[in-house]
Amino acid sequence: MRRVSRLIGFLVLCLFFLVSLAAARPFLLLVPQPKTMRLLAEIVRLWARACLRVLGLKISVSGFSDGLRTDRRLLVSNHQSYLDVIIIASVFPTLFVAKTEVSRWPLFGWLSELGGTIFVNREDARSGVKCAYRVSRMLRGGVNVQVFPEASTSDGATVLPFKGLFFASAIRSQTTALPLTIKFQSVNGRPMDREALDKVCWYGDMEFARHFWKLLNIESAEVSLMINEPIEPDRARRAKAFAEVARERIFRSFTNAEAIAAARAEVPVEFARAESHSQTDELTGNETVTAADYIISALLFSHFSSGRSEPITEATSPGENE
Repeated sequence: MRRVSRLIGFLVLCLFFLVSLAAARPFLLLVPQPKTMRLLAEIVRLWARACLRVLGLKISVSGFSDGLRTDRRLLVSNHQSYLDVIIIASVFPTLFVAKTEVSRWPLFGWLSELGGTIFVNREDARSGVKCAYRVSRMLRGGVNVQVFPEASTSDGATVLPFKGLFFASAIRSQTTALPLTIKFQSVNGRPMDREALDKVCWYGDMEFARHFWKLLNIESAEVSLMINEPIEPDRARRAKAFAEVARERIFRSFTNAEAIAAARAEVPVEFARAESHSQTDELTGNETVTAADYIISALLFSHFSSGRSEPITEATSPGENE
């Protein structure tokens, strides 16, 4: 019964916004494009916040400041599910970059197109370059743009390597990149394990309809959205190197999410759940993780996230995107 009522609520919500956007489209044509895009981003945020309630998602945001409400940025994050769009859009008014396949999805594709989503064909290099230039224009127009540099969803266990293409858009438009870390913390009040991750992460050859049907049956899910230190654009840095700096910050907060949450909540860190992954060497599962490990990792995260260390400064021409 829960999943049926949620499905009905979700469909009604999407249809309402779809009809509203379609009705408003002729009037939006009279408004300058940058203002139209900013308005669409705000509408998407309203839709996302309503979706959170319908789907039973609870978001804990850390690192947010008032300055993030006004300055336009290139938002970049790890990618685990279609839920990532709702999670980020509920906090930031933003346009999204999505693969062209999404535009062909019933209902979701129509919503995405009317909501100002920028579609890219990942199999066509020309489409990628064209899309990157469009992202640059949107950023210059004062609109936040969200990209998922992994170019694919992961299984929620780690952060995949980042592509450099859209970081070239930030360099070209001289826009700050804001790394965001998404990490699911619990499903139905229980800590995350492989079974729980598969309820919220959509990856590999999972069928969307079947996964979404199962998702509708969960009681609740808690997720952390961690806002990391911004990265200023530098024309002397390659887009690929820019991407590696962003991934490093996202990966660091992803692996230390429990320790950071415990420190902020001022609770004993030994109650935080262990789930650390090394960027190069994965844990074997036999290591003993102590409270001291959490404290040290939290201190290291605090030190490095201050931005005092920028290990990658590879120089190149401004137009190079890889």
